[in-house]
Amino acid sequence: LGGYEHRTCKERTSIVIAAMGITYEHHSSDRPLSALDVTGMAPSYLPSLKHRSHTSTVLNSLVAKGLLGKIPFGNVVYFSTPREAVIEQLKRRKEEPAECSPQEIVVETGLPMIDVLEILKDLVI
Repeated sequence: LGGYEHRTCKERTSIVIAAMGITYEHHSSDRPLSALDVTGMAPSYLPSLKHRSHTSTVLNSLVAKGLLGKIPFGNVVYFSTPREAVIEQLKRRKEEPAECSPQEIVVETGLPMIDVLEILKDLVI
């Protein structure tokens, strides 16, 4: 994910769905993807991703591995890169990376603590 901060949201989201074998051509919005978005873009050779519940399971598995981060917005959860998810939580909480609660960011993003700490460390430097 090198050069993350120089990518648009659309480019960052394409990284997310590329890991799932989905082409980005059907997603025109400049925002992270929800499970429903991914379900609508699932290719025919991945029929299990046509079901939102399975797609959610796959996305949450990628979050648990630190490959994606969650961005809750109302009653919809969006998925993006881990770094984007952490940055979004810092903005919402009006906190600086050096003076925040990593444990609360872990809860909000679903990311493993080690990944949150590494992202925060990179943001401070």
